[in-house]
Amino acid sequence: MPASFIVSELAVPGRKERREYVVGEARRVDYVLPLPDAVPGRCLAAAFSTPIAADEPRLAELMVELFDAVMGTFRWDMIPG
Repeated sequence: MPASFIVSELAVPGRKERREYVVGEARRVDYVLPLPDAVPGRCLAAAFSTPIAADEPRLAELMVELFDAVMGTFRWDMIPG
């Protein structure tokens, strides 16, 4: 099952949120996480996408659950210095 997971930094105001939606024949999930102790308006964006297979639509739901589990373990670790 193909899937993509992209993480990037955004320079937009944001608050912690999760969005899930369908685009064409793909299921997408986006997480936005404000950077700790950063200039206001800096966020981390994590985006996930996987196709919805016509013969096995439940597989896309399971892949989203896996991505949610990965993001559920995300923690900031501040490096001194």
